[in-house]
Amino acid sequence: MENESYFLQDFDKTFGTYRVQDEDIHPEFKVKKPHHALTETQYFTFSIPEVNIHAFLYLWYHPNLGVVGGGPIVFQGVKSIALAAELIDFRGYLPESQLGGTFCNYRLESGYSVEMLSPGTVFRVRYDDPARHNRFDVMLSAVAEPMVWPGSRHFEQTMRAQGELTLRGNHHKIDGFGIRDRSWGETRLETPMPGPPASWITGTFDEDFSFNITAFDHPDRDPLWKDRFANEMPTKLDKFGWMIVDGQPVVIESTRKLVHYNRETLLHERIDIEIRDVRGRTFEISGQVTAAVPLNTWTNVRVPICLTRWECGGRVGWGEVQEAQWNDFLEAHYARTQIQRTGT
Repeated sequence: MENESYFLQDFDKTFGTYRVQDEDIHPEFKVKKPHHALTETQYFTFSIPEVNIHAFLYLWYHPNLGVVGGGPIVFQGVKSIALAAELIDFRGYLPESQLGGTFCNYRLESGYSVEMLSPGTVFRVRYDDPARHNRFDVMLSAVAEPMVWPGSRHFEQTMRAQGELTLRGNHHKIDGFGIRDRSWGETRLETPMPGPPASWITGTFDEDFSFNITAFDHPDRDPLWKDRFANEMPTKLDKFGWMIVDGQPVVIESTRKLVHYNRETLLHERIDIEIRDVRGRTFEISGQVTAAVPLNTWTNVRVPICLTRWECGGRVGWGEVQEAQWNDFLEAHYARTQIQRTGT
């Protein structure tokens, strides 16, 4: 069993292999990995950048516990607490019978539902809460092949989202891009993690230009946590990443990333990234956060979910920053802030 999350392991700079059957539940891992933390996840998103709206649609399944969690969160602008989102119906402990044995066509008791209409390429996601005047009906269609991580237990895929959203009674059309992901066969432990935050970052400029990285800030760029974790840095700062450039997928060789935080909330405000791919090309990408909520996907981790406007070489795109922040980082920051305020 891995002693840390799949996303924090070190990987070769090569793609894995996609199989359409990986869209569905993997019962074979219940035998291979009998640990209670065995995990499968499914993630979709959509956004309406012109009005700073972003959606986080998540399913987290523990096969060996028979437990499902997840649902939709849709928010407009920056919220300092997740429960201030205009739409949040994220339930943590549901029986696996909610899935009906499949990730490809299910409906949770909240009303959140997913249908795979074409294998691995077209999905429909829906939700309706008349009491709060919240509703969405969205078609997600692939504009690229799945980008599979080494080990072939996780992938991301660039999608186009089209549909309708009613958010607290206000109606919106949806027509934009987003990147979905899927994980299986890993033991995602909830233990406290030492060290600095780790970011999962996506961006799409058009059908032929998108990117994804999972990485830590680079200590040479003077990150907020540098003094606290100078001796606890991971062996590799870049876990895995890919780009689609001129319609062609390529693995990322390295990144030099820096997050600029709001010092009161530790939500993101800006992100600067230098990406170098395995072909030797370099891309300078800068991001401005326009909407965010901090979500505790489990109690021992805090994950800001951030809609981000990206600029790269005169082009503008949109995407997302998700960052795992653990206790040691947050405790150290708030302790330092208290000393600065009181002098004690």
